[in-house]
Amino acid sequence: MNFVELLVTLATFFAPTFQNPAGDSKGLTITHLANEGFLLSDGEHTVIIDCLFAPGIPPYRTLSPEFMTSLKNATPPFDGV
Repeated sequence: MNFVELLVTLATFFAPTFQNPAGDSKGLTITHLANEGFLLSDGEHTVIIDCLFAPGIPPYRTLSPEFMTSLKNATPPFDGV
């Protein structure tokens, strides 16, 4: 099992515990950014995991220019991180 599979498995397994401590109906959103980078959000809290991307490191993918600008400027979906 690679890191990405492990992360998704753990997030899926523990999401009910972390997202609904008060029994509300919030859900966990998992967004794959690139490589092993993910953005996790429950609507109230947002976490970025392994999101450091540098252009020009083959064969690794990078964020699109729009997402990279949003990440650098802390604009949606990266605001409140």
